[in-house]
Amino acid sequence: MHRPARTSIIKLRRLITATTCVAVAFCCLLSLTAKASPYISQQFNVKRGCSAPVIANPGFETPAVPGSFTYFPSGFTWLPVGAGLMAVTGNASGWGNPNSPEGTQALILQGGETASQSLSGFNKRNHYTLSVYAAQRACCGAPYNIQFQVALDNTVLGTFTPVTGAYTFYSMSFTISSGVHLLKLSSVNPSQSDNSIFVDGLTLTATCPP
Repeated sequence: MHRPARTSIIKLRRLITATTCVAVAFCCLLSLTAKASPYISQQFNVKRGCSAPVIANPGFETPAVPGSFTYFPSGFTWLPVGAGLMAVTGNASGWGNPNSPEGTQALILQGGETASQSLSGFNKRNHYTLSVYAAQRACCGAPYNIQFQVALDNTVLGTFTPVTGAYTFYSMSFTISSGVHLLKLSSVNPSQSDNSIFVDGLTLTATCPP
């Protein structure tokens, strides 16, 4: 009976071992790729322009005015545009504002005033959601029908009338052309009475196409 040489058996065992190692390594690679795919996809989306523009000072926490307020603060990241009044207020200030839902400060818009900020990095392929809290100042000039309006450039995203002195959460979804756009937060005062709006906690997020 012919018996295979010992060297042939050793070579066969080595071949089987090597083949097994390659198969195991391939399976491990498939597993790692599956686990990493969300991260890879996320990184791809970021490079493609999936991230939302960054809003500077979205909670109006600077400059710090604890327990107080200041009109048209120097160096403020929001620029006033209008004939009304803009201020930053802390909780428990003389304005009688409710405690801020984010941090300890809020923006005040009185009369017909606008706070604006230029935002860069919009992508026309993406869908965006802008959220914000707003409250009516519950004093000083009925009827309390002052409105709060949010716009990008001259496109109005939403117009709201807070009905109480408590903060209400508002959310707006939109698409827009790529590039730089001017975000505007405005108080619209139909009755021209001594009414004010408190604003806080802006967030801007992006949802990307597949």
